[in-house]
Amino acid sequence: MSSLRTFVQIIVERAGALLPDEAIDAIVGKYAETPKHPEMRLAWKWGSTHSGRRVPGWGAYVPDDFAIVMKRSKGGSPEDFVLTLLHELEHYNQHVRMADELPQGATRQEIVDVWTESYGGELNTSSYDDNMYEVSAEAFAQAELENALQIVGITPSWPNG
Repeated sequence: MSSLRTFVQIIVERAGALLPDEAIDAIVGKYAETPKHPEMRLAWKWGSTHSGRRVPGWGAYVPDDFAIVMKRSKGGSPEDFVLTLLHELEHYNQHVRMADELPQGATRQEIVDVWTESYGGELNTSSYDDNMYEVSAEAFAQAELENALQIVGITPSWPNG
């Protein structure tokens, strides 16, 4: 077992759902797409608020900063945490794909707006649960959960995991 996997197992056993930074970095490194616009470089950080707003659930994608904000502890399982991280990573990737359609030299505000206008427009015509970006992000997270857990050496807690 690699030293990262050993470290992750120790931290998970001691701290419940909290994953060490190195584990999150490994998942982000595997799944975050590379943007055409260099200012879109993904950042992730710990926190329960961002720009004065409470972060829901385990975390959130913040398009204004090209950032994922994750809470340190919320209860639940490592699987719940990783599932949320994957879901938010897919929102970042959706944003990257939209922004990649913009011409080189697009302003930061144009890059932010391409996501907020598209995502917000979708929310104007559907509920959160039916929002095509949410449905897609959740499907991606569910499909990749077991692989992401393996990356950081976590054995799923569900039967036959």
